[in-house]
Amino acid sequence: MNELLLDTLDIKRKYFDDGNNLCFEAEIIKKPTCCPNCGSINFVKYGNYHRQIKDLPISGNNVYIELLDNRYKCKDCNQTFLNTCEDVDINAKLSKRLKLHVQKAALNQTLQQVAVDYNIAPGTVYKLLVEHIKKVSSEYVIKAPRVLGIDEAHLNNIMRCVYVDIEHKGIIDIQPSRAVKNVVDYLNNLPGKENVKIVTMDMWNQYRKAVYETLPNAIIVVDRFHVIKMINNVLDEERRRISNTVPRAQRISLKDSRFALLHNFDELDKKQLQDYKNIITAYPTLKIVHQAKEMFRSIYDSSRTSEAEAKYNKWKDFVRQNPELKCYEGCIKTIESWHSEIFSFFVYHYTNGVTEALNNTVKCIEKMGRGYSFEMLRARVLFGTSATKQSYKQHTKRKPSYINRNCYWSTFRSSANMFRIEPELLSIERSYVDIDDLYTILSNKKETG
Repeated sequence: MNELLLDTLDIKRKYFDDGNNLCFEAEIIKKPTCCPNCGSINFVKYGNYHRQIKDLPISGNNVYIELLDNRYKCKDCNQTFLNTCEDVDINAKLSKRLKLHVQKAALNQTLQQVAVDYNIAPGTVYKLLVEHIKKVSSEYVIKAPRVLGIDEAHLNNIMRCVYVDIEHKGIIDIQPSRAVKNVVDYLNNLPGKENVKIVTMDMWNQYRKAVYETLPNAIIVVDRFHVIKMINNVLDEERRRISNTVPRAQRISLKDSRFALLHNFDELDKKQLQDYKNIITAYPTLKIVHQAKEMFRSIYDSSRTSEAEAKYNKWKDFVRQNPELKCYEGCIKTIESWHSEIFSFFVYHYTNGVTEALNNTVKCIEKMGRGYSFEMLRARVLFGTSATKQSYKQHTKRKPSYINRNCYWSTFRSSANMFRIEPELLSIERSYVDIDDLYTILSNKKETG
């Protein structure tokens, strides 16, 4: 193996040029055996050619391969051709390994930074990245999971639709729009959509319409986080309403009590509990609104649907019997509208927590390169790290064993092995991005960056 670790090249000379670049004069070791155009072996040398190819840097020095080789001419088809090797494409200005390094780096760093690191024009880096994205996209196998999560992520100031495998905690895909037409089109063309049994989502009616139209046999489960958040928002809005009617000093205390009011009551520490007592003593209205919030939260402690239904009806009666709780009427209307989807949670205990964790992760990737297109940001999420996983399916086939049948023992062995299972090549069953791994990778980047 030579100094460049390229066994297809024979290095003739090594030197530094006027620009302090490390240069290697080399020839391709393997010579052509036939014409690539017609397959004829009747060809002759037809002059020389010289190419300068940029390679991976060594010890901080730019490296160039001065490739010196022959040109050939076929006597049968009268075409000229060049010698080729596995490490360099014909007429390429970059070695294959440098090209691959640049493409992978461009998915994790800014294009400008990659251009500086490898001393390549930013336009070239962009073209290589686009080429790489097309390649990995064609290899990315999307298949519908059993439990599908649908949510959104904010990219380029637009809400984008995100599809997640809830059971494997993996991102399946990110699409440019969450409009009902786009969701319907995507789900209709989702391979293996008949395998989807459960769909988790927030209370976005466009998602519900799309799922009922395309996956009529799937059960929709509304994420409990969004239901609790709706109730918490009412409490927080009431706190803000009261804050607007009191002097500035009291507004500050109301603002400081926000966490104590919205956090789970049984998880408050001593200081937070004291803040809560102070605020409900000063503002009795907040006490009953907070009590209603805690009553609703207890619904999700239920182990059965019937128990949850009973608690909800009790909560609804409590709200309607107290004039101070008119603020929850909007929540009741929403819950009635989404009743079956919300209470499906108590049969199928799935949440969209996986997709909620995704939003912060996607935002970290977006901050790595502001101004990039949606397609570029999507590629960074799906293909930019080692968090992209592939599950494989092993195909098998039955092969007979050809054994001498002239002896009894051979005949016995033949019948026993006639349908022996022999593995063939593995094929990719599905691809996804592991959200936990992606978060860990990005967290490490922030610490080291």
